[in-house]
Amino acid sequence: MRPVIAASIFGNRLGSADMKSRPPDSAETLRAAYRDTLTNVGALADELDSAGWERPTGCPGWNVHDIVAHVCALESILAGRGQPDHQVPEGLTYIRNAPGAFMEIGVDYRRPWPVERLLAELHELTELRVSELDQIRDDQLDDEVQGLFGMSPRRSLLAIRIHDVWSHEQDIRRAVARPGGLDGPAGTFARDFMLRQLARTVQAAVAPPAGTTVRLELTGPGGATRWIAFDGERGWVGTSGDHAGVRLRMDLPTLTVLCCGRDDADAPGRVSIDGDAGVARRMIASFAFTP
Repeated sequence: MRPVIAASIFGNRLGSADMKSRPPDSAETLRAAYRDTLTNVGALADELDSAGWERPTGCPGWNVHDIVAHVCALESILAGRGQPDHQVPEGLTYIRNAPGAFMEIGVDYRRPWPVERLLAELHELTELRVSELDQIRDDQLDDEVQGLFGMSPRRSLLAIRIHDVWSHEQDIRRAVARPGGLDGPAGTFARDFMLRQLARTVQAAVAPPAGTTVRLELTGPGGATRWIAFDGERGWVGTSGDHAGVRLRMDLPTLTVLCCGRDDADAPGRVSIDGDAGVARRMIASFAFTP
């Protein structure tokens, strides 16, 4: 199972270099993106038929009902309701690590719930969480708050949660063939979040020589062109650059599948490569940053 908690930030904390490389997001930016994706998940869920709820997703072991249950489970914890006292069955082969086991508790607890009960909880939590977000001010974003795996700055926790919920929104959309949500506040926020995280994982896994530059062109809705420059210690994402030794072209859904480690064997083949193909393929293989 691959719940979307960046492997390098189990403590719910973005690296300090990330914040030095770009202006910090405002409370309104974070609020708008969070509201956008939570609302989208609710709208999608409202329109599902019985077959849609049962469709498998790119998260091993989870169908659409499980994805919605996962969103509810984590939002419930962050709303202060805690984790249910529930024992997960043994032998679930898709659970590979401690975060996966933690995530499965809330999902398995809700697995027997009828759709109506799950929808009611989702809409209740959406209203509650959006109301809480409306109270957050810019000067509170660096406050240390309780996250899912420890204390972290509020801005880091919100950024991770936006990406997590949005990535699961995309899981639902792929499962029921309802594309969308790519160029709204959450989609563009998640896109840039993924690019910063993949720059870290590529540096760690591939160790490109200092001075290596990658031009990454994202096409279609939510598209953008970014340059990732490697200095020998980490990758830095910018909106301009030149002399890229590797050029990659894909759409945002493909980037999402690759970064989130979803089951999609065809995804690497949807990436157009110019430049050093060997290095490019090694980079693409290291994009996934979720456990």
